[in-house]
Amino acid sequence: MNYDIRHIVMTADNITEFQRKVYLAVLEIPRGKTVTYKQLADKIGCKSCRAVGQALRENPFAPDVPCHRVVASDGKIGGYLGETSGEMIERKRQLLEQERNVNKVKITAIRQTVYPDLMEKYENKIEHQCDVREGQQWISEGGQCPDGMCESAWESMRTFVESLSRGEGNFFDGWMQNPMSAMISCNDGFRPFSFYIEVVE
Repeated sequence: MNYDIRHIVMTADNITEFQRKVYLAVLEIPRGKTVTYKQLADKIGCKSCRAVGQALRENPFAPDVPCHRVVASDGKIGGYLGETSGEMIERKRQLLEQERNVNKVKITAIRQTVYPDLMEKYENKIEHQCDVREGQQWISEGGQCPDGMCESAWESMRTFVESLSRGEGNFFDGWMQNPMSAMISCNDGFRPFSFYIEVVE
């Protein structure tokens, strides 16, 4: 995703405050998972599953606000963007199936490069520097940010991790020896860390 959908939802002026609350809650549903309309209603403190369903019916941000991850309590797939049968329901099934078939992606902190001359010349002294250590590893499931991952580093690699989790690779036409991998650096210009990300079984 090349934009912050959460920020777009937060600042949108074409939705109601109730819709905003529903859509922000939907953004918290992990890829490959589903919740029911009732669970979503309970989460936001709403007593009406129907009202939640209506907000999802009018979702102008689909599929980036993934309302397809909300299903009926009886196990049925429920509606999608105002439809309960036909092409839109088939599209909902396809989206859910694609998200269930996701890869795990391992992230390994390979090496840090430090530029003391640049730090001395340009950086204000800071008390807390990077907590990442060489050899440290994380596993991303469903393209989600793993617990303990540096937020700044995650923003640098997020698009690549999400793509690999969907089975997409071969970045830049043969850049990596392993086509289902990438080498990404964080955006700290004084002490950048290089991370190797790869699909794992």
